[in-house]
Amino acid sequence: MRYVGVNTPELGSNGQAPDCFATRAKAQNEFLALNKDVTLQLDIEGRDRYRRLLAYIFLGDISKDELVEDRLVNGGFGWVIAIGPNVWHTKRLLEIQREAIRKQEGLWGTCGPAPDIESLTISEIQYVGDDETLTLINRGSNNFDLSRWKLVSLPGQVLNFPDGCTLPMGSRLRIHSGPRADRNAADCSKGDLFWTMSLIWNNDGDTAILQTPQRIVADFFEYKGGHSSTHSGH
Repeated sequence: MRYVGVNTPELGSNGQAPDCFATRAKAQNEFLALNKDVTLQLDIEGRDRYRRLLAYIFLGDISKDELVEDRLVNGGFGWVIAIGPNVWHTKRLLEIQREAIRKQEGLWGTCGPAPDIESLTISEIQYVGDDETLTLINRGSNNFDLSRWKLVSLPGQVLNFPDGCTLPMGSRLRIHSGPRADRNAADCSKGDLFWTMSLIWNNDGDTAILQTPQRIVADFFEYKGGHSSTHSGH
């Protein structure tokens, strides 16, 4: 079985050393869930391509709303991942992760610099028309290097940000998609970046996920439909 929404350090196999904090993460997971009364909650897809069960793990009854995944992320024993369409609890897990990073809990204070997931925000998606735009804002106090970061739509389309894509502090980056998108928009520092000639964002609702190069979720944006959708950030 695999937990939905959370990844933890690898223990190592075939002679490879375990990842930083892997042993402690395994021990914490066993402390929380081994031989305990738990309830499994399936998301939209209940199994992965290897036929492994995919589930959220609640301590006791679901009505208590105590997720093992929450506890692991809160203590810095793991990090948030999002693999569509299973994203029911991504937003709550992301808020817990932000706080764990601020406090340098667990692996965030032990295993090297934590990723900066505070500075960058998906602020708006304009999804009507043939030149769609998703807007990122750098709210931090430094220029932000987006090299090898990923932007993912819930159906699975992926933008790999190019090497050298830098967003100046306080500035916005509009990511264009659709048949009328400007294919020459390739300089992130000038505020516009071409993704694809295909339409990405569904008019009746969609989800955008911003990921670090290590696939850690940095921001999560969902909308239900209308002419555009915005949120105010963290």
